[in-house]
Amino acid sequence: SEEPDSEEDYYGEQYKLRQTDHRHRSVAFRQELVERRFSPQDSEILLSLTQAFGKTEEWLRRGNGWNGIKVEGGRVTEVDWSRKVASGTIPPIIRGLNSLTYLNLYGCGLSGNLPPQLGELRPLQVLILSRNSFTGAVPPSLAQLTNLNSLDLHANDFSTRVPTVAIVQDRLK
Repeated sequence: SEEPDSEEDYYGEQYKLRQTDHRHRSVAFRQELVERRFSPQDSEILLSLTQAFGKTEEWLRRGNGWNGIKVEGGRVTEVDWSRKVASGTIPPIIRGLNSLTYLNLYGCGLSGNLPPQLGELRPLQVLILSRNSFTGAVPPSLAQLTNLNSLDLHANDFSTRVPTVAIVQDRLK
């Protein structure tokens, strides 16, 4: 093989090889998720979530299972990553997990605003986002979670008194 003309060419080639390897692994991982009966849509969203939380495909696949993921009929129905994530924000793409009934991100070191797209997770019955560093207002869209029977948002840094919670709490009784 031909030698690179400069150190920059060498590292550029190494970077391209790493990027190609990463894309190849991601494609293979996506295929594995589909083969294990994850819907292609949920597979993409899970990969996006793990990346948003600074985790890897290997972390998602930890052990014999799928690290806090429950799947029924090919769709993700539960995500329990309590204390398993160290930082990040919840990306709007979470709206695509539209079969999700249980989401637990307790004590994950997450920050930023809650995405209003959380309100699009209509089947959601349990939402636990306590002990993070979320800021801003609680999105009014949470009032659209008509199946919600458990909501925990305490120990965050919201800028409002969480008026939406009162609307949702009426249904929690």
